[in-house]
Amino acid sequence: MYNSGGAIESVEQCGDPSSYNGRIHIKGRGAGSFGGYSSVKPKGCSINGEEEEMKYGEEDKLVTVTIDASNNSGWDMDIWY
Repeated sequence: MYNSGGAIESVEQCGDPSSYNGRIHIKGRGAGSFGGYSSVKPKGCSINGEEEEMKYGEEDKLVTVTIDASNNSGWDMDIWY
């Protein structure tokens, strides 16, 4: 989380990481911009079960998602490959 009061509470990898077929489940709280690095471009992202826009930088491999204030008390993010 960038410049926010947000925090990551847990991270769980599901599926086979060697085949890039699976997902990463992240539980957190707070609003702001979430960023994480990924060597492979994810297929999509959801927050609390709703698909969200995600940006992926081909050069820096940075995945970014904006988490709005309505999810300030807590959220579940899934990034799938």
